[in-house]
Amino acid sequence: MSFLKKWAVRQYLVCTAIALALVVAVFPDVIFEGASLRMTDHMAATYYGGKELRPFYPTPEHVQWWGPYNDTGGAVFQSEPMVEFMRRVIETGDSPYWNPYAAGGALGPESLVDMKFSVPTIVTALTGGSSLSYNVSALIYFVLGVYFLILTMTRVFGLSKTAAIGAAVFFLLNGYAVANLGSNVAQSYPFIPICLYAVLMHARSPGALRFIGVCLTFALVLSCTFAPTTIVSIIGVYVVVLAYVAHRVASREISFKAAAYTVGLQALAGVVAFSILAVIYLPVIENLESTAMLKNYVARVYFPAVFPAGILALFSPSLFYESYNLREPATVIKQVYVNTVYHFGLVAAVLAACAIYRQKGKFRLVAWVCSAAVLFFLGNIYGLPILRPIVAALPIIGSIGNQYWWMSVVVPLIVLVGLGLDNIRAGQSRLLPALAVLGVAIAGAIYLWHVYGLGEPNLEFKKKALLGTGLLLVGLIVGLWVARFAKAGWALKTLAVVFVAAMFAELLVSSKMIRYERNDFFENPTDAIAFLMKNAGNYRTANFGTTGLYPDLGSAFGIQEVSSTNEGNLPYFRDYFYAAFDMDPSQQFGYSARIKRGPFPSLFSLQDAPEKMKIDWSAIDLLGIKYFVMPSSYLNYKKAFLDHGLRLVFDYPGTIIFENPTVMPRAFVVPRAGSGQSEDLTLDKDYRALAAPVEIARYRNAEVVLSGRAAEPGIAVLTDNWHPNWSAKVNGQPAPVLRVNGIFRGVAVPSGDFRVELEYRPKTLSFALYLSTASLALLLLIFAFRKRLDRFLRGRGVPISGKSEIDGVRS
Repeated sequence: MSFLKKWAVRQYLVCTAIALALVVAVFPDVIFEGASLRMTDHMAATYYGGKELRPFYPTPEHVQWWGPYNDTGGAVFQSEPMVEFMRRVIETGDSPYWNPYAAGGALGPESLVDMKFSVPTIVTALTGGSSLSYNVSALIYFVLGVYFLILTMTRVFGLSKTAAIGAAVFFLLNGYAVANLGSNVAQSYPFIPICLYAVLMHARSPGALRFIGVCLTFALVLSCTFAPTTIVSIIGVYVVVLAYVAHRVASREISFKAAAYTVGLQALAGVVAFSILAVIYLPVIENLESTAMLKNYVARVYFPAVFPAGILALFSPSLFYESYNLREPATVIKQVYVNTVYHFGLVAAVLAACAIYRQKGKFRLVAWVCSAAVLFFLGNIYGLPILRPIVAALPIIGSIGNQYWWMSVVVPLIVLVGLGLDNIRAGQSRLLPALAVLGVAIAGAIYLWHVYGLGEPNLEFKKKALLGTGLLLVGLIVGLWVARFAKAGWALKTLAVVFVAAMFAELLVSSKMIRYERNDFFENPTDAIAFLMKNAGNYRTANFGTTGLYPDLGSAFGIQEVSSTNEGNLPYFRDYFYAAFDMDPSQQFGYSARIKRGPFPSLFSLQDAPEKMKIDWSAIDLLGIKYFVMPSSYLNYKKAFLDHGLRLVFDYPGTIIFENPTVMPRAFVVPRAGSGQSEDLTLDKDYRALAAPVEIARYRNAEVVLSGRAAEPGIAVLTDNWHPNWSAKVNGQPAPVLRVNGIFRGVAVPSGDFRVELEYRPKTLSFALYLSTASLALLLLIFAFRKRLDRFLRGRGVPISGKSEIDGVRS
């Protein structure tokens, strides 16, 4: 091995060691004490008991585990139960394209936010679905993210390792990262540096192998189907990439034509990545109308972050009020912190400002473009009149909510922090931009002091936070003065290290992370859930309140829970659900004047107030709800259900379960009046007297077999959601799937013995499988003919490195 190759390998090993060290420093409780990053572990420990682990670092006494997070429900109620769902799919060979365990039957990848097909979900499911496998894989993702970020800073931008470490610290500990840690919203977050590195390296030298890398990293990010943050993350990546390409054109490293080729190839890579994931996204596109998802999303109203009261929250989550789930009611009443603002810290904000070169620097254009992008997207988040209309005019993207736009700020800020540190080391940082940033923070503090004031709750903590922030601000001013006027190289390099240490300490203290120890709740369910797993069979359950079988746990345990907080539920089921459970708005989860009945068919917000909900028991019986699960403290509902004739079959501290004795069979046959087989059907009012039970001989996600005997020609009804992608065979012959009562599946059967086979398959699935396979085959062909393709591109002026070039880490 040549000296250059040995040197390059050594640099890669150094980058790996730095990445490992930083992840250990940020997550010591997870690595050494068995703490968990999985939200379900915290939720289960809260409800059913578990050991709370205070981290190695100081944490305020008033903070509970949920306090520093912005969104815990997305993981607990959506993505993490689907890990278990996919684990069962993989073990049994069942279809993931239909989920019968939520809301009467829900779609597969179309639900998007539950991340059924994401790489983290599949990896955890393949490795057993345990808390240990979840946490180990999550840590590996962060190590990889930091590793590729360090490579980006050193290999692409040629920055020092100090600057790269600073960028990595900001990546790991900025407010967006810590407040969404473990959330489905930010599942793609650790993969963004991998994508950024692949795209920048392709922009540097767009060879065939690097094109393949761009395709695969795009596919990695796009596999995380929480569309708003995925789209915005890619926008953030391309702020940096286009700035880098513009820098190369401006410095005459490449021609404008070569830059256009490069960007065009990357657009093609995006198409290839989408094609690789056709098995996920084509069914989504196919069902946009049936789910009404796009229609509802485009109709959303944009609520910006509060300006100027929300400005100070950019710098700290702990001053006059606390951010995220620690927010206090007065912030909403006084309109100072209505929508989430993620903190970046004083030190990081100052370092980003230091990225503006005092003299002409190599990446001056990159710094200016990234700075402009940060200001532009912050203006969009805060709804500034000049900027917000520009974004709002864009189709689909313009409807993305305020809370999802932050990655368009975070990604360029990561680069700016690295550039700022390198400027400090080189004595090239400007004083004025950094002082201007501090001035904004001071002005925000003065404004909040005036409009909000300093008071309870946690007044002593707030005083200490203000004092600490004030001291940090003074220290930053002194440090900036030294950086501006110091001449000795050793002093500037030492100062850069001090800035990194200060940023690490500030962001770590601001994170306030407290975690419970790992527990395998999905492998060791509660007695109530075990009872339902044993007794429910194909009947449904209805869970009242926040405990018991809380939202979408049914999908995890294979129990058909009637409610859901997932996006894949069907509009006509929601209509049926809210007709069966006619709730007062105060009982509806997510209710608002704009979204009547809330966005989900859910009983999560139900209180012990039977007078606030009318139950249509005939609709409940038809839907097949056999068990009602609720907290044992719901004494009013307990009395009401006993008076109605329900049987109390499970009574345990914390949870009670009632059995509905009048529930209809989940499948039955009724005589059919009239003729024809294609129209929708409505059951007669006296259908119960005429219905005969039908055996459910086979019940899988996307395959159901019914068998029975009809005295006369009739309709076999299965009280699962109808969808046009369900097909049927009766005694081996194709038959239409009829829509019964606007929601259920029905199939016309002859008199005598019959066998009905029902199958769900997206209409686009065959083409999607072909397209995904063909796209992967295309990448193999590109790999096989990479040398010819590289020669072709060189002939068109695209700068592609020769085989002998060693792209070592020059830092």
